[in-house]
Amino acid sequence: MDNQSAYPTGTIKSVLRKMKQSSGPVTEELHAVDGLSVMVIGLNRGELLADHTTDVKTRLIVLDGCVLYNDPIDTFPLFDYDEHEIPIGVVHSLTANRKSICLLIKG
Repeated sequence: MDNQSAYPTGTIKSVLRKMKQSSGPVTEELHAVDGLSVMVIGLNRGELLADHTTDVKTRLIVLDGCVLYNDPIDTFPLFDYDEHEIPIGVVHSLTANRKSICLLIKG
């Protein structure tokens, strides 16, 4: 048994590992309880998380990298540790300007 397999890798490391073989966004649930959900989103450079909406209060936090947030009103970059409250019902998308890991908190 190798030493590394004895330790859990965690959700963020799992997303990073999957990104190496992915040709699109990688998402995994980090935590969910009582209507609150925390998702990890991994995007390689140039990847698009296509237009979508949210129906609950949602906050995007960039842990590492740079994503371009786009909605009908504005387009702007978010960098390491930036946060953005995503409006309910507004169509928006994300494009990675470089390899990026984000948290999405819903609820």
